[in-house]
Amino acid sequence: GTVCVESVIEKEGWKGVHRILERPPLTTSEVIHMRYGPVEQQAFPLDNFSDLIPYDGWIEAWESNLGEFILYEWLRGYIPDDEARKVAEGWRGDVIKLFRMTDKWAILWMIRYDNERDAVALFHYLRKAVERRFPEGELEGYLKGKRIWWKIGNSYSFVERRGVFCAVGIGYSDIPERFMVFER
Repeated sequence: GTVCVESVIEKEGWKGVHRILERPPLTTSEVIHMRYGPVEQQAFPLDNFSDLIPYDGWIEAWESNLGEFILYEWLRGYIPDDEARKVAEGWRGDVIKLFRMTDKWAILWMIRYDNERDAVALFHYLRKAVERRFPEGELEGYLKGKRIWWKIGNSYSFVERRGVFCAVGIGYSDIPERFMVFER
């Protein structure tokens, strides 16, 4: 935020700061890229992801948006900084949900990208990130360029791509039957 305001002062003076205060940025993407109009953060078709929501006893405990900056920060923990920055630039919205069942927790993070080509790249980087975060994970299934899932201890994690959307699920107690397709 500070870098953004300093940059605006340098380019436009205090008049620019007043303009930002009249319509503050809604996303980290606007701040990072100095976009003054709203980023094309479109509504999520959550119904299209209903099959990824944990079922049988899971309760939704929290929902929020993380933004381009958090995506970048998460990715750079597992891939080189310059690659993480480039991949995160395609972000156009996200929804993260946290689910609880007694003492178990599961996360579903759905991310929208600006085009399918960049979403394919994100899918591959998310796969790398999950594999590096959970090196003990055993590959359970793979559907080329669309879905991959692992068994990690007593739970499952996955990365899935649907057009311009990618989803990451971590901590699932089971995997939907439709996942039980395996390609080599």
